Amino acid sequence: MQVGDNVFKDIDKILKNPVYFPSGLVGFGDFKRYSLEYDEKFSPFLKMVSLEPQGPTFVVVEPWLVKSDYTFELHERELELDDESDLLCFVIVTLHRNNGKISANLMAPLVINSRNGFAKQLILDKSPYSTRHYFE
Repeated sequence: MQVGDNVFKDIDKILKNPVYFPSGLVGFGDFKRYSLEYDEKFSPFLKMVSLEPQGPTFVVVEPWLVKSDYTFELHERELELDDESDLLCFVIVTLHRNNGKISANLMAPLVINSRNGFAKQLILDKSPYSTRHYFE
């Protein structure tokens, strides 16, 4: 399945259910369960908060809001997807304190099956994307 050109679908569906990363995230493998929190004041950003004690919190955004032609290949079996409309995709955002710029990690998208909460961080090692794609 080619993934691209997606924008906030049924946000209520994903906010009600925890997200589960069986393998964790790169550098945070011990933390597997997260919730997504949306606050209209910070739109289009969401917080992805670990549900485990001492877990990390990340700021995420849909990649198409950073790079409109963002696309990658995803195999449906990776997320147990029955329907493409159940797919959500986010990238982790970083605020660089040294220069005040904001970047997104387009090389490691977070893909989520909104129907069952199953999620995975992909590593697009053979892609044109960067771990620090700066917002314009």
